[in-house]
Amino acid sequence: MNQNNNIIGYDSQTGQPIYGNQNTNIQQPTQQPQMNTGYTQQPVQTPPPKKGNKGLVIIALLIVVGIVAAVLYFNNQNKKEPTNNETPNNSEVENNNEQNNEQQNNNSTGSVEEGTNTTYDENGAFLFSIEDVFTITGRGTVVTGNVQRGKLKVGDTVQIVGLSEEILTTEVTGIEMFREQKDEATVGDNAGIVLKDITREQVQRGQVLAKPNSIVAATKFDADVHILSKEEGGRHTPFFDGYRPQFYFRTTDITGVVDLPDNIEMVSPGEDVSFTTTLVSNVAMEVGTEFSIREGGRTIGKGTVTKVY
Repeated sequence: MNQNNNIIGYDSQTGQPIYGNQNTNIQQPTQQPQMNTGYTQQPVQTPPPKKGNKGLVIIALLIVVGIVAAVLYFNNQNKKEPTNNETPNNSEVENNNEQNNEQQNNNSTGSVEEGTNTTYDENGAFLFSIEDVFTITGRGTVVTGNVQRGKLKVGDTVQIVGLSEEILTTEVTGIEMFREQKDEATVGDNAGIVLKDITREQVQRGQVLAKPNSIVAATKFDADVHILSKEEGGRHTPFFDGYRPQFYFRTTDITGVVDLPDNIEMVSPGEDVSFTTTLVSNVAMEVGTEFSIREGGRTIGKGTVTKVY
């Protein structure tokens, strides 16, 4: 009998024929299941943890903490005062005194303090620029600021000049510096001055205290001016007759109108020029008073008063 006629089917896995006289219970060997079994039975190998990494991280953190602690320690040492018995107020007084001494040294030749246009003269008539005004119950009105010239003693008579048509005369009833009562204030001192019979509304920032009849309040003056160049931080373009910038005298800004000479049509950045200015409000000034010219919050020129009308 032909064996091919005994084929009763085909194995579903191998595709081999199955004969009628063949034991169908015998499983034919298959290769694919063996390949799959070998792949799936292979255990997944995970790399063992590196025991040294954790130790290195801890060592690095300790080094960083040590460096930060050392930096903070040395910074605190530098900030400490030379003595341990100083109070915060004493430290503040010492620092302010050092600043005032340095300020006096820098201006001993009559140079201008940057940003305030302040000249210092120890032997001249008393002049004090007012920066702020306070009212202290039971004592009166106190003005704070800087002594620009001369000396002031308790009991002296002074005038309040500038920013007003009226010049007020008053008496100094107290001088205070660094929360201590003083008998006098000298050039370069930052002080609080108590004024007799003066109300808070009668005095303001930008005015000055001065020895009677030693300075005038004026709105028109001549000046020699240097206009800053672009490289110096000044304007990029020239200005013409009728220019209206802000004129900064001591502690106040006042708008003024520039009147150029007939032979000058315009002033370019970087030039030196002389011109007349008319302010919208009077300011205490005299020949030699220095000022800055500002525009948009920046300084565009510096000048000195040469004539007061």
